[in-house]
Amino acid sequence: MTQVLYGPRLGKEGKLRVGCSAVIFDEKREKVLLTQRTDNGRWCVPGGTWNLAKVHLKL
Repeated sequence: MTQVLYGPRLGKEGKLRVGCSAVIFDEKREKVLLTQRTDNGRWCVPGGTWNLAKVHLKL
């Protein structure tokens, strides 16, 4: 179910974004793939967002 949130930090005309993150293990499930952020140097799981405004679908 879709939920619309409003608040002082969200604004009433927010932008919709598609986001994804993933945990990727090696074959033995002993190691996990991490990426290092360029803005603060912290390590995190791979992920990102997708700008729907730039997508052109052909049906």
